[in-house]
Amino acid sequence: MAHTFDSGKALAQRTLVRRGAVAALAELRRQSPGTKYLAAVVELPAPLVGEAALEFLKAALGTQLPAVAIACGPRSFAPNGTANREWRGSLQVHVYVCTAHARGLVDGRTAADVVALADDTADPGLDTMAEHVFERLTGLHLPAANAAELRPVSEDIAFVDQDLTVFEQVYSVEVFTDVNPKRSLTQVATDLDTTHTDSVAGDPSAIRTVTELVP
Repeated sequence: MAHTFDSGKALAQRTLVRRGAVAALAELRRQSPGTKYLAAVVELPAPLVGEAALEFLKAALGTQLPAVAIACGPRSFAPNGTANREWRGSLQVHVYVCTAHARGLVDGRTAADVVALADDTADPGLDTMAEHVFERLTGLHLPAANAAELRPVSEDIAFVDQDLTVFEQVYSVEVFTDVNPKRSLTQVATDLDTTHTDSVAGDPSAIRTVTELVP
């Protein structure tokens, strides 16, 4: 049996946001029409944190390089209406642009070298990759997740070593959620129909009252 969500979506909103970002970068992959240079665009379970983060990323990517990895991070909540069931929240999306380019650490790994300038399928270096990712994710609308558009927050160097260099971009997106406390009800009452007799006053006639209920 599939899970259900108050959003009415088939999947959790975090999943839909992350997959939406992955889909937006598909055109940069080598096997796409008008082929480009990325070996993979992958999902991560969470943003990279701590001393073991670089080794975790290397294990997740394996030999699929150059690559982009995407994870959803923290989300803040704020009311989005008068009822306490309507919420909005700024969800962070962390994007890791990764290369192991070995021909040169500046011309090659950072800037496009002569090979990349002559071949669109070659690793173009982090400068080009990061800019292409920024262009495709900035302003990306995510209505399928009940979300607004991705907005860039920051870009920084996450990791540098001889084997792998990684840029990290952080985006934010407003995600909207209406919580439905009646989700488990199979029937919802719409009105209350009551009938009473005033036996004290000796009036045998029945009085009927119909009261509409606020959903």
